[in-house]
Amino acid sequence: MSKLAEYEFSVIDGKDLERSLAKEISDLFSSSYGQWSKRAPINPGQPIRLGPSYYLNNYAARPYRIAICRDADRLVAEAIYIEKATSRGRVSLVVQLVVDKSYRRQGIATALLHAIWGFSDYFAWGIVTSSPCTVEALEGATFRRCRADVIASHSAFVRRAMLADVPFMKDAPWICENGCSRIDTGFFTDRRAKPLARKRVEARLGRLCEGEEWLAVTFREQPLDLEEGCSSFRCQMRPMVKRKRFH
Repeated sequence: MSKLAEYEFSVIDGKDLERSLAKEISDLFSSSYGQWSKRAPINPGQPIRLGPSYYLNNYAARPYRIAICRDADRLVAEAIYIEKATSRGRVSLVVQLVVDKSYRRQGIATALLHAIWGFSDYFAWGIVTSSPCTVEALEGATFRRCRADVIASHSAFVRRAMLADVPFMKDAPWICENGCSRIDTGFFTDRRAKPLARKRVEARLGRLCEGEEWLAVTFREQPLDLEEGCSSFRCQMRPMVKRKRFH
């Protein structure tokens, strides 16, 4: 049995976020998210850190949900997202996803997204990230490829239904044309890791400039890519994963 089957996944509403969990999430993010770019306006080249107050001020008592993965009592992954009903069906957007650096390459990110979405029949699933592995986790979880041309064909809907509820994204410049889906969030991350994965994602969503992240979205209308979902995206279906969901 895969080690992943021993992990516990759960989801809470932002309004239920307590300081103790905020501290755990803060510690995980600060130790494992990554570094500021050398061109960042603050702390260039240093680890990116966020304190518990950041999570309490931005994600508690707001329409966010927080998915977490634990190995026994240790928090090893977290994802913060919104989901809502629209005239076209439900949509979901992940605004932060972090996996403990010592727990990577196990499929935890994809499994965490499955804990959020399951096999939902949403209209759209999205992630904002500068990590190519996170984009590929979205593709693995939804069995669909992120394609800039498809995202562009729904750009007005995405802006209205998925970005408007996220303060740091609702007015952010978004380039969604000519094979790109890049949004200027002003988050200057170091992007030197995973060069091969980065090239794969750049081919579909464009090359990021300083301060930009990919706005990666897949849609229900896209054909399932089951073969690629199990190879290129390294998606492994694990029905034995323990999962608790709280609403």
